[in-house]
Amino acid sequence: MKTLDGKIAWITGGATGVGRQTAQRLARDGARVAISGRREAELEQAVAHLRAEGHDAHAFALDVADAEAVAATAERIAGQMGPVELLVCSAGLNVRQRYWQDLAAVDFAKVTRVNLEGVANCVVAVLPGMRARGSGTVVVVSSWAGRHYLPFAGAAYNASKQGLAGLVDSLNFE
Repeated sequence: MKTLDGKIAWITGGATGVGRQTAQRLARDGARVAISGRREAELEQAVAHLRAEGHDAHAFALDVADAEAVAATAERIAGQMGPVELLVCSAGLNVRQRYWQDLAAVDFAKVTRVNLEGVANCVVAVLPGMRARGSGTVVVVSSWAGRHYLPFAGAAYNASKQGLAGLVDSLNFE
């Protein structure tokens, strides 16, 4: 028996990297997966791969920094697949010009909007339903930079990942 048999899992950043590997693992464990990300071609490729393995997978193009789009995507997932029972927040980014000497304010905002606000947007979109059903799981993928300053990661990335620690602590506490 598969441990996640039929559960609806939403993986942000699910087209590439850690998110894609997570989507594959959850699907192999029996979850029905919804993956989202900004790049439609990669999303479609990831879904095609999952479907070729016989898994129930759906793609939803999304920028998690857009709170309205996140809410609409959560509703689309619920309408097409059922309510999200497992949320994996894996979407994240960094910028090349990440050190203070080169960092532009717009790039700082871009990183924190995706890495930190994007997680909050997704949690806000699914948490009420999870609470109403009395069950659900939220997993937040972070970084060593979430607990310890990493000079090579840059200011915005470090700030966003350390902010996730507080976000997760408050979610667990409540």
